[in-house]
Amino acid sequence: MGNITSDLGIWTPDSADLGKPDVYLATMAQSIEDGAGARLRKLESFVGINVSLPSGLTVPVTSTPVTAGLTLNMPYNFNDGMTLNVDGSVTVITAGIYQININANFLPSTTTPARIVTYLYKGSTSIGFSATYGENQSLRYSNCNIVGVYKLAVGDTISCRALCGDATSVMQPGGGTTMSMALTARS
Repeated sequence: MGNITSDLGIWTPDSADLGKPDVYLATMAQSIEDGAGARLRKLESFVGINVSLPSGLTVPVTSTPVTAGLTLNMPYNFNDGMTLNVDGSVTVITAGIYQININANFLPSTTTPARIVTYLYKGSTSIGFSATYGENQSLRYSNCNIVGVYKLAVGDTISCRALCGDATSVMQPGGGTTMSMALTARS
C-alpha cells in the first residue's frame, strides 16, 4: 500500500490503493512528520481581508503620500479576522506571516509624463513600493503592484498610500484598486 520516498521516507499513495482520501492524508501527514522531524499544524481558521477603493481617489501632485481609503465593497470583498479602520487602514489582530498584495490602477489627468508611486505602509514606515512612469498617459491606465510576505505583530497597522510627482491622477475604484492580506503562518 503506497510507496516510501528514499530521501525523507515520506509515504505516497499507490494508484491501486482503494483507501479513502482521509486515510491517505493522515498516513502521509504522519510520514512527513516522521521524515522531517517536525509536527504539522493545521490552521484552524482563515485570517484575511480583501478591500477595494469605493470610488475614484484624486491623487494630487505632492511629495507626501495620500492614504487610499479602502473599504469593504460587497460582494467581492471580505474580512475574516482583521480590523478595518475608518481611514481604510487594516489592523492586525493575529500575529504571523502575511502575504500582502496591492494592485493600484491610475488614470493620469494630462498627456504629460506621469510618475506615480504606490506604497505599502506599516504604521508610519514604508515597507514596500511600486512606481510607474510613462509618456502621454492621459486616457491610459498606469498600474502599480506590490506583493510581499511580511511578519506582522498584533496591533500593526497596514495601509496603501500613493503619490503623483508630475500630474494629478485618479486612483481607480472597485476592482481597479485592491489590497488583500492573508495569514500564511501563525507566529
